[in-house]
Parts: sequence; C-alpha cells; structure tokens
Amino acid sequence: MMGLFNKNNDFAKKEMMRIFLAVFIVVAISLVYYFFMRNEAQKNAERRAHEALNATETMILSRLGKIETIVTTMQFMVGYSLDDPNEMDSISIKTVKSSKVILGAGVAFKEDFFPDKGKLYMTYACYDNDGDTLGVEHLRKDDEEYTKEEWFKKGIETMKGTWIDPYYDDVEGITKMISYVCAVKDKNQEPVAVIIADVSTRTIDSVVQSVHVFPNSFCTLVSQSGKMIVSPLHKVEDKSHTYTEEIDNKNMILSVTIPDREMYKELYRSSMIFALLGLFELLAIIFIVLRAARNLMQLHDMKIKEQRIESELSVARDMQQSLLPDALSPELSANVDVRGLLVPARYVGGDLYDYFVHDGNLYFCIGDVSGKGVPAALLMVEARQLFRTLAAHGPHPDRILHDINISASENNKDMMFMTMFLGVMELSSGKVRYCNAGHNPPMIIRDGHATYLDTPPCLLLGIDTNAEYEPHELTLSDGDMLFLYTDGLTEAENKQKELLGEKRALETAEGFNGKTNELIEKMQQVTSGFVGQAEQSDDLTMLAIRYTSASSSLVLKNDFNELAKVKPFIDSFIAKNNIDTSLEPQISLALDEALTNVVMYAYPKNVTGEAVVTMNVVNDEIIIEISDHGVPFNPLNYETDFNIPLEERHKGGMGIHIIKESMDTVNYDYRDNTNILTLTKKIIKIK
Repeated sequence: MMGLFNKNNDFAKKEMMRIFLAVFIVVAISLVYYFFMRNEAQKNAERRAHEALNATETMILSRLGKIETIVTTMQFMVGYSLDDPNEMDSISIKTVKSSKVILGAGVAFKEDFFPDKGKLYMTYACYDNDGDTLGVEHLRKDDEEYTKEEWFKKGIETMKGTWIDPYYDDVEGITKMISYVCAVKDKNQEPVAVIIADVSTRTIDSVVQSVHVFPNSFCTLVSQSGKMIVSPLHKVEDKSHTYTEEIDNKNMILSVTIPDREMYKELYRSSMIFALLGLFELLAIIFIVLRAARNLMQLHDMKIKEQRIESELSVARDMQQSLLPDALSPELSANVDVRGLLVPARYVGGDLYDYFVHDGNLYFCIGDVSGKGVPAALLMVEARQLFRTLAAHGPHPDRILHDINISASENNKDMMFMTMFLGVMELSSGKVRYCNAGHNPPMIIRDGHATYLDTPPCLLLGIDTNAEYEPHELTLSDGDMLFLYTDGLTEAENKQKELLGEKRALETAEGFNGKTNELIEKMQQVTSGFVGQAEQSDDLTMLAIRYTSASSSLVLKNDFNELAKVKPFIDSFIAKNNIDTSLEPQISLALDEALTNVVMYAYPKNVTGEAVVTMNVVNDEIIIEISDHGVPFNPLNYETDFNIPLEERHKGGMGIHIIKESMDTVNYDYRDNTNILTLTKKIIKIK
C-alpha cells in the first residue's frame, strides 16, 4: 500500500508540476504579451499622434501661409511707398480688406522717419467694435513707446516675418489674438518700419481642437515662450502621454495629450480576455462556430450587395457616358471636325471632355480629376456643368478657368485637384484662344507633321482661389488638327511597368492626315497593343479637333495678265462652300473692276506690287477683302454722280458704281500703310 501511495504521490507531484508549469507558462506568456502589447500600444499612439500633428501642422501652415503672403504683399507696397506717409492708410485698409481673418493691420515707423508727422508715426486699420466700419487709427499718446514693445523689437529684426506671442484684445468682445510682424527696409537695406497684422486665434482654433487621436485626447498650441495660443478642451489627467511638434518658423509648438486610460484601453481589455481564455475555451469554440456561421451569412449578404453595387455603378457609367457631347450637326461642323473618346479605368472615372458651338465659336475642354471612381466622377460632372454655364458668357478661356477654379477650391473638402486644357476656336478664322491649367500639352498636326504645343501650364484647379490663368493664342490653317489627351494615354502601363510615353504617342500621330475619328482609333489601337493583358491603370480620354477653313486667298501682281486667275479662284470658292453659281457673274464683275484699278493706279509706273484677295463666308454673307500697299486711294470718293450733266462729271468713277451695284455693301479703310476695300454679298446656298 505504501508503494501505491508513493506512486500516487509521485503522479500527483508530476500532475502538480505540470499544472504549475502550465500556470507558469500561461502567466509568463501573459506577462510577455502584456508588455509587448503595452509597447505596441505606445508605438501606435505615438504614430497616430505624430500623423495627426503633421496633418494639423500642414493645415495651420496653409492658413497662416495665406496671411503671410498678404503681409508680404503689404511689405512690398509699403517699401515702394516710403516717400509718401499718406499712402500707408490706404495700404493698411487694403490689407485688412484682402482677408476676412485679418482683424487689423498697420505699419509703425522708427523714430523721426517722417519728421512732419512727429517723432513717431504709426497707422493702423481695423474694424470698429461692431465689426461694421473699417477705419484707420494713428499714433496716440499712450502708443508713443511702441518701439519698446516686443512686437516692434522682433519685427524690426526680420524681413521674412515672425509670429509673436498671443495676447487679448477687445475686438468683438474679448478676443485672443496673434500677430504677424516683419520689417520694411529702405533703399539702403536698413530696417525703417514694422508691419503688423493681427489675427484672431479663432483662425486656427477649429483646426487644433478638431484633432482627436483618441476620444478623450486633446491638442494644444503654445508659443515658443510657453504662452497658450489654443487651450485644451479637456482637463489634463495625472497619467497621460504628450507628444509635441515644433511648427517650422512660426514660433509655435503643437502638442497632443493622450490619457493613459485611452492609450491602454484595448490592452486592458485584451489582457483580461487572454487571462480568461483557458476558462472559456469551450465557449470560445462555440463562439467561433457561431461566428463562422454568421460570417457565411454576411458573406452571402455581401455578395448580394456587391451585385447591387455593380448594377448601380453600371447605371452610373451609362449616365456619365450620356453626359459626353454629341457630334456637331452639319450646319455647325462646316468648319470643324470634332471627335472624342472616354474610357474609364473603373465603372466611372474622373476624366472629362466637352465641346459645343455658340455664337460662331467652338468651346472645348479636356480635364483629369485626381483619383478615380465616384468622388472623381462627381467633381468631373460639376466641372463640366460649370464649363457649359460659364462659357456661354463670352469667349474668354482665362475667365472661365478662373471661375471654375474658385468653385473647385472653395468646395474642395476632399482635397482633390484637377487639370484642364480649355480653348475657344473662332470658326470663321481658325484662331484659338486657350489656357492650360496643369494639363498635358496637346499635339498639333500640320501637313502630316506632329509636334507638341509649347504652352507653359498654369496652376492646377482646386488648389488656390487666387490662381491666375494666362491666355495664349494660335491660328489653325486649313486641315490643321489639335489632339488633346489625358495622362491615361502617355502613362498607359504594360505588365513590365513600362509607360507608353510622349515619344511613342507623338510617333503615332506623325504622318497622319486623316479624319479625327481615325486618329482616335489609331491611338486607341496603339495603346491597347502596348498595354496588352495588363489592367488599365488610369482613365483614357482623347479629343481631336480638325479645322477646315471656309476662306480662300489669292495673291496677284499688278499685271493685267494676272487677272486671268480671278475667275478660277471664284469658281473654286463657290464650289468649296456650296454657293449658288448665279452669284459668280456679279462677284467676277466687282472683282474685275476693283483689281483693274489696283493694276492701273495703285503703284507707280514700272514698280511691281501685289494685291491680295481674301474670300470668306461668315453668317450667310460672302466677305471679300482686297488689299494693296499702293498709294492711299479711296475709290468711294470718286463715284459717278448721274444727276449732274455728263460734261461736268469728273473723270472715272464708273468702276466703283459698278462694284456697288453688284455688291450689297462696299467699305474702304486705310490702315498699316494698306488700302483695304471690303465687299459683302448675301449668300445663296444650293438646296
């Protein structure tokens, strides 16, 4: 029995040892797990804190940077007007008016800079206490020591500017303020004055107080000297972690404080679960089985939702495609051939192109919104609608882009931006006015030779409401083509991560002399062949515009033999523009009379000169312009007056009478050393 007891005792000891070992392992693993997770929680909190600080710093820099830009402009204006103290009032007022967040601005000069104004002179513009009236205050008795103030001392030392410690003022009640100061130098580069711009801390309060790394964490902003700029919204707890970030060149320190109970909240919860894991193993297995069953049901529901979303996105894609412009009607496309293509990388995309004809002008644009999918598509739709609405107000691409940019910048909560190339073509002449807002330079194909249009891009849309867009001009000749595209063409990527590139795209267009739809098909085929089986990486959009001139020109020397070229020229013009041939005799008679006068009288004897005849169709009229560089001569002053006797009439004048009888209107002008005779005739189109 003793042996059995001993054996049982040994078994018990072994079991106890196993239990003890198991408990030890569990405790050890729990402790290791606890300290590991505690360290990870700290790292995660630190990472999230610094991400939030960096993002907040960027927003603060953006808001303060706009103020600094305005003050820099004021600094330049004051420096330019140092000889006129009376100009300082106007500059201060303009500065306050230029920004809603600047509550007051002024300039304070060193002693005796303007002797006529007294020992010290300072002007300061601000609104009254009601915030309704903007006025200017000058030096008061209690201000005579402003040169000893901290803001003046710091400001006189820096041209780049600096932010000074916060203080309270009675603007709109009791308001905490921060001020930006910088020096103004005279022509000898000596600091002579300090510019000060006062801003309420409410400008950045919302930015700082919106930071919530954890539910009960809070953010503060203090000056380098420790004065509070933006106060905490919560009470500081005893146990907490604080992370700081110094804002570059702003004399400010941004900090995030996270209570320990928030930081380790998940750790405490997971540790308890881990400690009880052994006791609730069975429940855990049941829980896992039930959860797996629920997940299968959720997966089934997700499949159904995914199918519904795909169906809705398909409808959205059809709607987006329906917004694309239709082909121009024959009467609108007599001088221009326009074709476009949009192939989104997803169901819907952020590319756009649009065009329409209004008042004899072709308005066209192509754009690329940052990102892909539904958000980009929504911004695209808004931009297209603005283009259509604003373009109807006049053929000014710079003004249209300016207004689109303001709308995109002010409502840009998702920080999205957009590139756009926008142009207006005068169909009667082929002259194109255009602006480029950061978009890819289009190609121009002329006589089969393709080149990129040299157009410096302006700032992208949606970034800065104050951005300016510079207009440019070019004139397309008969048969010239503009080819516009988004970076989905040049940045098309194959499986080897190679890009199609601008060179390949240009080589594809080189030598092309066909229709616009043929060029787009060719570009699409080349892109598809290059990409191969790789997934489309970006939206692909192309727009081709080919100009066909309705005008014709003929250059003649002052030789009667040259007049034989006139009738074939007229016949060709009439056939090209589908005009009734019954007008040919009247046009020929008028041109023959006018050109005979040029040959006989425009140039001195034995001097060779030229006459240029240009015919064009504009708004149901044939416009004929005859120009020469001969002696100034207005034939309208020599028309025969049939109301006076034949013997009293002056010599000549019958020719201009014949011209006026043949044409609807006849006008003469002399400009740039050129005689210009303009004839018009109502058009008769062949049915």
